[in-house]
Amino acid sequence: MGGVGDLLLGGCTPGTRPGDGTNVLQRHEGAFRLAVTVGAGAALRAHPQLAPTVLRVAQGGQATLTGVLSAEGLRPAIDRLIDQSDAAPEDKPLLKALVQTIEEELRAYLTQAQLAPTEVVALAARVCGWIADVAAVKLGRPVAAP
Repeated sequence: MGGVGDLLLGGCTPGTRPGDGTNVLQRHEGAFRLAVTVGAGAALRAHPQLAPTVLRVAQGGQATLTGVLSAEGLRPAIDRLIDQSDAAPEDKPLLKALVQTIEEELRAYLTQAQLAPTEVVALAARVCGWIADVAAVKLGRPVAAP
């Protein structure tokens, strides 16, 4: 994984049998949430102008992903939301790079966890919610109840 992911998730070794990954995620979802929150917070501190767009894209991602049935459909769905957003054209590649970074960090771990595609999609929707919460806080808006 690398970086913050190794530090926070180093002790969260996934199981080796199908279905073990679900139990690992249930036991360690707090660590996943912390890693995503720290990463999103750092990105928004570095690029505060992106907070409104990140909030809209993350909220849209949460809603859109309920209709995505496979892990392969995740990235195209998020990329479409970014393309359709009102972000400045020069910010859209940066937003996609942030999504790619999150995707790479999580994919390395999730591949080992042997999750079913529907479990990956459900986790991605939760990740969008966590990112939306970070952006809302950055904008001084209320955070959705867990």
